[in-house]
Amino acid sequence: MTSSRSSATADSLWDRLVGSLSAEFPGAARDFGSRAGKIAHDAELLDRLIADGTGLEHLRLWDNAPHLVISKRLARLADADRAAAWANNQGYPVAVRASGGTTVVHRPGVLNVSYFRISDRPFKLTAGFDALCAIIEQAARTVGIQLETGRLASSYCSGSHDIGWRGRKLAGTAGVSRRRGAMHGGVFHASLVVSGDWRRDLDLITQFERLSGLVPSYRLKVARCGRNSFLSVC
Repeated sequence: MTSSRSSATADSLWDRLVGSLSAEFPGAARDFGSRAGKIAHDAELLDRLIADGTGLEHLRLWDNAPHLVISKRLARLADADRAAAWANNQGYPVAVRASGGTTVVHRPGVLNVSYFRISDRPFKLTAGFDALCAIIEQAARTVGIQLETGRLASSYCSGSHDIGWRGRKLAGTAGVSRRRGAMHGGVFHASLVVSGDWRRDLDLITQFERLSGLVPSYRLKVARCGRNSFLSVC
C-alpha cells in the first residue's frame, strides 16, 4: 500500500513532469482520463497528420487504464491467445500497438509520451527517436532528474534509444513510420513509470511472456533519483 506521503510525492512528480514536458514542447496535447481507444489513437492521429499534408511536429502526453500492450510480432506467437486470456483475468486486457518492442504495462501512474514528426521529405527514424529522447531528457533535467539516453550497459531488450539513469534502463522507446503520397510521418513513444506497484508490473510482463512461449529473464532494480523512485529492469 502506498502511504499518503509517498502518494503525494508521486502526484507532485507527475505534475512536474507533465508541466516540464509541456514547457519543453509548447502545444503538447494532454490526453488524461479514462476513455476507450487510447492506444489506437497514436496510429489514428499519425494517419490524420500525414493526410493533412503539413510538415509539423506534435507531442501527446497521455495515461491509460490497465492494459498489457504488445507488438504485432508478439501477438502472432502460437500461445498469445492463452496468455491474453490470463492477462485479462488479472484485469489487464491485451492491446496490440503498431510499433515493435516487448510487452509494456499501461495503468494509472505510467506517463506515455508520443512524439510525431511529419515531413514532405524522407527522414531517418533515428531523427524521431533522437527528438523524443531529447524532449524527455530535458524535461527531466528541469525537475532535477539527470537521465541519459542511448544504448545502456545494464538493460533488457536493449535498444539504441533507451532511457536510463546511471546506466539502468527506465524506459524503452518504439516507433513506426508511414508514407502517404509525398508525405512521410512517424510516431515515436516511451512509457515512463512515475508511480505505482512496479513489482506487479514486472510480474505481469514476465508471466504473460512466459505463457506466450517466450523465456523472459528480467532482473528488477529500483533507480532512485533523489526522492523519486522509478522502475529499472535489467
